[in-house]
Amino acid sequence: MESSLKKLIDDRMAELGWNPYKLAIAYGKIKDPDFQGTDRDIGNKNLSRIRTAIAQPERCQLDTLKTIFQALGGSPKLTVEFIEEKQVAI
Repeated sequence: MESSLKKLIDDRMAELGWNPYKLAIAYGKIKDPDFQGTDRDIGNKNLSRIRTAIAQPERCQLDTLKTIFQALGGSPKLTVEFIEEKQVAI
């Protein structure tokens, strides 16, 4: 079963007509805006990380996901809901 994060990334890449390499270039430009290499260098440098993150987004670092969503034109936000309330006596 495909995760909702994976589907979100895959769907957005399809909307943009992007492949993992194109995402790796956009990701690299955000992570290291002062990089002096070519787009090819940036893409090659980040492609493995991007492929891994796309395959299993739940297992990659939060910062990596945040940057991927920024590269895809998103504005990532973290929402946390606590399912049950816990009381602590002090």
